[in-house]
Amino acid sequence: MNTQEAHTTLTAHELMTTDLLTANPEWTVDRLATFFNQHVITGAPVVDEDGDLVGVVSITDIARRKSLVGDDTAEFRIFRPYHASADDAYDEEDLMSLRTEAVPDATVEDIMTQEVYSVDVDDTVQRIADTMLKRRIHRVLVTENGRLKGLITAFDLVRIVRDM
Repeated sequence: MNTQEAHTTLTAHELMTTDLLTANPEWTVDRLATFFNQHVITGAPVVDEDGDLVGVVSITDIARRKSLVGDDTAEFRIFRPYHASADDAYDEEDLMSLRTEAVPDATVEDIMTQEVYSVDVDDTVQRIADTMLKRRIHRVLVTENGRLKGLITAFDLVRIVRDM
């Protein structure tokens, strides 16, 4: 079996990171941003006090919130790359009108995505890539019997391609 064939038989279990950093739904958005910076990550599963998976949160969620809060246009422009799809449908004035009043104590629960996309530990690398492409996501959670087991990022898939 050549290297390329070996990579196509990889499963989520073999690719996933199991040393997970998780966010708490009660954290403030500022605490979450600090957590991301400290660990040099861009997203994390959100787990409640009982260890149950309740969502996923990313820097995009923070950016989306920041771009909608307050009236500082400079702040809005900083996060402009996250609104590329909106740029096609709306002009600058329309986008600026979407801004809302600041909520200083917003929490992870307020900004997280509750709909979590996951793959099973036995899913192939093709299935993982397909899920990420179809859902337009940068990370996918790995589960076994409904329980969180790991995480696979787009960078994990890029490493596979590099090593082919």
